[in-house]
Amino acid sequence: MPPERTEQRKLAAIMFTDMVGYSALTQRNEALALELLEEHRRLLRALFPANHGQEIETAGDAFLVEFASALEATRCAVEIQRTLAKRNQVEPTERHIALRIGIHVGDVVHKDGKVMGDAVNIAARIEPLAEAGGICLSRSVFDQVANKLDVALEKLGSPELKNIQVPMEVYRVVLPWHPDSAGRHAFSPLMTTRPQRRRAVLGLAATVLVIGAFVVFWPATGPRKDVSMSPIAPTNSVTPPALDRLRIALLPFENLSPDRDNDYFARTIADQLGTKLSEISGLRIIPVPGTNFTTLEPLAIGQKAKSGTLLTGSASKTGDRINVNVRLVDAVGGDLLWGDSFPGEFQDLESIQNKVALEVARILKVKLLEPERRQIEKKYTDNTKAFELYLKGRDAWNTFTREGMRQGIVYFKEAIAEDRDYALAYSGMADCYTILAVDFEPAKSVFSDAKHYAELAVERAPDLAQAQVSLGMYFLFGDLNWEKAWEHLTRAVQLKPRYADAHHYLAHYFESQGKFEDAKKEWNLARELDPLSNMIATELGQTYLFAGDYPRAIALCREAVAKNSEFLFGLQCLGVALTFNGEFTEAIQTLKRAQTLKEGDWPLLVVELAHTYAKAGDILAAKDQLDILLKLQRGGRFVDPCLMAWVYAGLNDKPEALRWLDRALTEGSGFLFWVKVDPRLKPLHDDPGFRDLLKRMKLAP
Repeated sequence: MPPERTEQRKLAAIMFTDMVGYSALTQRNEALALELLEEHRRLLRALFPANHGQEIETAGDAFLVEFASALEATRCAVEIQRTLAKRNQVEPTERHIALRIGIHVGDVVHKDGKVMGDAVNIAARIEPLAEAGGICLSRSVFDQVANKLDVALEKLGSPELKNIQVPMEVYRVVLPWHPDSAGRHAFSPLMTTRPQRRRAVLGLAATVLVIGAFVVFWPATGPRKDVSMSPIAPTNSVTPPALDRLRIALLPFENLSPDRDNDYFARTIADQLGTKLSEISGLRIIPVPGTNFTTLEPLAIGQKAKSGTLLTGSASKTGDRINVNVRLVDAVGGDLLWGDSFPGEFQDLESIQNKVALEVARILKVKLLEPERRQIEKKYTDNTKAFELYLKGRDAWNTFTREGMRQGIVYFKEAIAEDRDYALAYSGMADCYTILAVDFEPAKSVFSDAKHYAELAVERAPDLAQAQVSLGMYFLFGDLNWEKAWEHLTRAVQLKPRYADAHHYLAHYFESQGKFEDAKKEWNLARELDPLSNMIATELGQTYLFAGDYPRAIALCREAVAKNSEFLFGLQCLGVALTFNGEFTEAIQTLKRAQTLKEGDWPLLVVELAHTYAKAGDILAAKDQLDILLKLQRGGRFVDPCLMAWVYAGLNDKPEALRWLDRALTEGSGFLFWVKVDPRLKPLHDDPGFRDLLKRMKLAP
């Protein structure tokens, strides 16, 4: 049998970095040299993975890093030098860190954990040609990055490279903040290449070129996913807007896990960090959706989130090994305030999150109270397997689909099997059953499961706000016990005033009682905590709908749909608001558009279409939709009985509508808690049977 091949050859971009003057500093002040060495390593290791670089080798003060593309390698090098330049501005001269960087693209050989080949040798020879704080590139790199960067490139000629026989053209990157950005180089006259939008400037006289080199003018070359790559603000720009630096926009973390089964890890990191950081009273954490914001520049994100600081990064998991990279970025200037890389085992994850939260507070100079520190460091399980299963369960729950809820229940059950006292897992179980009962499955039996697990969560951790919300949700939606719902939801707000979900469900409680101003107040508190949430904006719109302010409801729902044209709940609520505002044609178009986005027949959208046709006077079309609902029921599909009452109320069939409402009260319903205020049921308000129903539900004297 031939020996197993361990050699792999491929094309790669290789970066060499080296600290300038490190050996001399070691002889003068060894302690300082080691301190700066470690700081430089922390800074760079946060930036390599952010630009898809893989650290291959560290030797003393040097790094060897591999990239899949020359552009990623060069952008990473520019970001490294920008980060160090900003750092050095606020440090005394003796604490400056200066690097030389060299980059080359060519064949490399991976063998026995090492990387070899001409590409490595050439990159190592190019690096010493860079000035302190500078970057040098080979011709092969130049060919791939020219006109794709926000910086100029200068040809240095073809210097002799030790042990490299073939002549090699070398270029340097002109960094606008570098003192030599307009200076001459010893190798050859300059040949400067700039982004396309600056080419007209090149036709000017040489004296203008020299003057222009000092002007910091960086036109955008298109959206970049890595927000920390934003250029330094122009010196002649309009004064940047004032943004609160203690409001942190928390962006999704980039997933670098090679195994798709571990994709959940990156998706849950931001949520977990947000939970930790929200314990710090001096900070406001603003979750940022991933789809529409990550390609924007830092200032644009900051303006939308009304945040002066951005927190982002990447995460990967391979087996039990994890790596979390974190970057704290100034939204106005795009400068990297802090970055670090945290490799380790999965069991280290909570410790890593604690370190990040505490470091963010330190960097932003926020006083951390001792109770807050204890809450950040609090663990609800010491069982690593249970914690991992809990993260998978929450990731499944976040899908808000029937399949997601069922998969979440599987994960949470497994987590509980690992740790019988894991309150967060019990809370997750309860939440999954509640969502199933409200949207997807016959309510009564499912709600009983929600109650069971929510009570177990509160029993194990009575001071856990999430557990109080879970039990409050059950009493509000499932048991229709207004006193108990109030007790647990207000307790959650007391325990965690900046917990958006607590305000979310307390707003629903106020809606159920017809207290719309109180509901709006809670929605606005939730919106302040999560201003980019389409769900919260739409739910606030729904409160205006219940209160009879249809134009305001339409405006809020349009706002949500404008941000995400495929947001189903936003489209549904917009369709209902348009219906009650008498705009039937657009309402029908909106609801049909929502149907095209939902696989299969979603009963709620069929119900809304039936009700809208009925309100518009098209009784035949309404009955066609009703036939679809009845057919779905005969086929075993669950249709909430309260929804059926909406349709019959729209058709002005009061006896049948009341029959379905009685059935909803007997069998359970996720929508019955709105019965007092739901405008779809207004035709029943004068009926004695409806008034009797409200009395039985303790919603009327």
